[in-house]
Amino acid sequence: MKRYKAICAALLCTLCLLTACGKPAPSSASIPDTSGGDIKSQPDSTASSVSASPSDNSFLVKDIEGNDYDLAATSWGTKYPFMVDYFRSLKREIEANGGDQQREDALLKNWYKITVQDSCVTPAGTPAVVLMGFDSEGNPDPDGPQLTTTIHSAVLDAAAALDLKDAWEKAETQDYLTVTLTVENTGKEETVFYLNSIVPHVIVDGEIAQTAALSEMVTADGTSAAQDGHSFFRCTLSPGQSQEYTAVFYADRRLERRDIYLELGYTGVANQPMSTADPLVYTQTGVFCALE
Repeated sequence: MKRYKAICAALLCTLCLLTACGKPAPSSASIPDTSGGDIKSQPDSTASSVSASPSDNSFLVKDIEGNDYDLAATSWGTKYPFMVDYFRSLKREIEANGGDQQREDALLKNWYKITVQDSCVTPAGTPAVVLMGFDSEGNPDPDGPQLTTTIHSAVLDAAAALDLKDAWEKAETQDYLTVTLTVENTGKEETVFYLNSIVPHVIVDGEIAQTAALSEMVTADGTSAAQDGHSFFRCTLSPGQSQEYTAVFYADRRLERRDIYLELGYTGVANQPMSTADPLVYTQTGVFCALE
């Protein structure tokens, strides 16, 4: 039975309109499949301040410098202990299956904190522009194709707003996150994009959570299949054309809507988190829309 996929915060798919500086995050921090099944997740890390004495709910991992990191002391782990329990359950699963050093190392090592720049966050209901083209130096081109997205509403409810007969099964703790949005082609040429490149994240106090609490886009209306039949989420807009869409994600009902953000990954370009003055903290660029 197909299960939902966790959204990996490090696989961020858009470029911020501002240019980030610094070096990419270490590739070893990208956590592969640790569940042995089809749930995939990349653990986040914590800032250096969470290397303090463990709490009662502590779950200690190692940061990229080999020091203890307590996931329960992160912003997201403190607010949502069930997210920490997810990683704890993965560790128990590895142990119950006889142990696997490679999987355990992937789960427990090389964590670091990922934050989102304030300049990359668009307030709820405010149009967010994604530059779809790049200049000769690989930078976003303001004179190239662009899409402007406005989030109108987001409802987390036990009832689904769209037909989900062909969708995979959600987790027991999840409900349906239904988002209504408009995408307008504010560029000068016809643009093709994929609506399911919109990726949900949990962000608490500016820190991206690594969690299986949100799924990728499950279904949407107003889209069409690509010519090869492999993508249901293909969209085409002419210059000046706008289209309203309703999209459905799975989201844990324990989440507060104010902590859910949608990253507009229309370009398909993945940015790795960039280093900061703190060696244990990296920052992520992109275009993120708040839901509240």
